[in-house]
Amino acid sequence: MASKTTTIKLSRDIKVRIDNLRVYPKESYESIFSRMLDILNTCHINPMKARGKLVMMDRQRKMNGMVKPDEKSKTSTKVEDENIDLD
Repeated sequence: MASKTTTIKLSRDIKVRIDNLRVYPKESYESIFSRMLDILNTCHINPMKARGKLVMMDRQRKMNGMVKPDEKSKTSTKVEDENIDLD
């Protein structure tokens, strides 16, 4: 039976960038890619909704201790105060 998984080659720099997108320590690469593709597809339809998802991702990363103390959020805190429908 053929395997339903594949291997991709990435430079170490890209791997580090992907690792920095983890929401929790043992999150799979498949989960990270799935979330990023979802946000990218949402961005084409509703940029503010996609931005809201990024804000929520930042919040989750902070709650799970995935943000280093000297690391600054890439998303604006202004959006956090707005009511954004994430569904």
